[in-house]
Amino acid sequence: DYIEGKIHPADLKNAIANGLIKLLEPAYKYFNEGPGRKYLEEMREIKITR
Repeated sequence: DYIEGKIHPADLKNAIANGLIKLLEPAYKYFNEGPGRKYLEEMREIKITR
């Protein structure tokens, strides 16, 4: 539909953004509200030294 000009670029962008938000929501909740929060905090504390 986009290639045929039936969908405006902004509409396509918004639809893709909303789809990605829905797709990534479980991971977001896991790392911000669930047990993954502890792992994320541990990763943030790691310092790389060379």
